[in-house]
Amino acid sequence: MANEYITAAEVIAHLLEEALLDGDGGKYEPLLDVICTRVSRHVDNWFGYPAGSFKAAEATAKYFDGNGEVELWPGHMAAAPTEVAVAEAGVLTSLTTWSATDYMLRPSNALAEGFPYRSLLIDFISGTKSRWANFPRAVKITCKWGWSVAVPGPITEACIIQGARWFKRGQQAFQDAGAVTELMMMRYLKKIDPDVEILLRMMPGGITI
Repeated sequence: MANEYITAAEVIAHLLEEALLDGDGGKYEPLLDVICTRVSRHVDNWFGYPAGSFKAAEATAKYFDGNGEVELWPGHMAAAPTEVAVAEAGVLTSLTTWSATDYMLRPSNALAEGFPYRSLLIDFISGTKSRWANFPRAVKITCKWGWSVAVPGPITEACIIQGARWFKRGQQAFQDAGAVTELMMMRYLKKIDPDVEILLRMMPGGITI
């Protein structure tokens, strides 16, 4: 099951209503837990990424077709692979585990700049390989798949704001309009919160959905 990006306690802390957890005996906590899960998946869907991409947990194995080229693009890798194995002769039951020196992770400074790794480029200097095998399902990569291992700050804040908004709207029977008394105006809520969208667009890759 994909990880949530926020907790019920974080939403309550931002609402400044600790009584929702303590004074009421925590009766809202199960609801808030559900909201935290749903808002996390809502953010995934906004980007068009697989569930849990911003909190990649356990490393899992995936198989890819070899392309016979020097660079392979398996998708977002939140950390360096723990294993890369290749069916070099096309026998899918006989995989050769490659050394980490046989390939380079690209972009080189991805994690430091807030991006995941996206490709594996054959290392002609330090490695012993020249091409990726050109066979179907010939490459097995074990990795933490996703955008990041730790939830980026903008994602956390965006989830908290959206979660708090859903919780409060639920207390108002999910009306799509509300009054801003101080400004004597109505506010209509027809899409993702504008502040949330700003935060999401701060993320590297946030403009491209």
